Amino acid sequence: EGLVSLPRTLKVTYAGSQSGNDGGLPEDNPPGDGEDEPEPGRSRKSGDRKSGTDSSSGAAPDRGVDPEGVPPIFYDITGHWAREAIEELAARGWVRGVGGGCFAPDRPVTRAEMVALCLRLLGIPGAVPVEARFTDVPPGTWYYAPVEAAYRAGLVAGLGDTRFAPERPVTRQEMAALLLRTLEKAGVGTAITAGEREALLGGFVDGDAVASWARDAVAKAVELGLIQGRSGRTLAPGAPATRAEAAVIVLRLLHLPGLIR
Repeated sequence: EGLVSLPRTLKVTYAGSQSGNDGGLPEDNPPGDGEDEPEPGRSRKSGDRKSGTDSSSGAAPDRGVDPEGVPPIFYDITGHWAREAIEELAARGWVRGVGGGCFAPDRPVTRAEMVALCLRLLGIPGAVPVEARFTDVPPGTWYYAPVEAAYRAGLVAGLGDTRFAPERPVTRQEMAALLLRTLEKAGVGTAITAGEREALLGGFVDGDAVASWARDAVAKAVELGLIQGRSGRTLAPGAPATRAEAAVIVLRLLHLPGLIR
C-alpha cells in the first residue's frame, strides 16, 4: 500500500555540508488546492503541467490512448500534466498505482507515504522496534516499520511527544523539509544563506506564508528546481501535496547534477 514501490537507493557522488533544517513535520497552515506547475508558456516535460488538463473531475478513467496515440501506464493520467514523470518513475519501480490500473494523481500524499518514499531514496529498510515510538502508528499497519525507521534515522520527529498523524496529508512545505533532510542524509549540501532564502521566497506572492521552520528547506528546494510553484507564482506551502506533485518533485531530485540515477 502507499505511493512507493520497490526498494531503490539514492546514491551520490559527492558529499556536502548539512544544515539544521527542521524535519520534524509539525502542524502548519490549513490545506488548499492546486498543482505544481510551470510558468505560462513553458513546454510540458518531466512533469510540467499542460494548461487546463487534469483528472480531478471524478469521471470514469479514460481507458483509451492519449492524443499522441501512446497507451498510458495508468488509465487516469491520460492528458494529465504530470503523466510523463509518473510513467518514468513507475517504469523505474519508484512509484505504483492504487489498483484497477489507476494512479490517482490528484489524491493527497499522506505523511506515511512520503516518509516511506524518502526511506526508499536513502535505501534504509523499515525497522520493527522493540518499543513503538508513536501511539498512532500501531504495529500491523503497512507504515509501522517505515515510520519507526525514519524516526530512528532522524528524518522525522513527529507531532508532539507521541503522535505522527501517518494518514494526514503531507503539506508542500513538509514535503520540502523532508526531501531536503533526505538530501542531507545522502551527503548533499543544502546550506543556504538568509539573504538567498528571502530572495528566493520573495519571488512568490505567498512566500511570507512559509512557516519559519520550513523557510530554509522550501527556499533551497526552489533553488534546486525541485519546487517551481503553483499557478500565479504561489508556493501554497500549507496545501496538501498530491501524488502527482510528489512524483514530479522526486523525479526532479533524481535528475539533480551529481546524483547517480
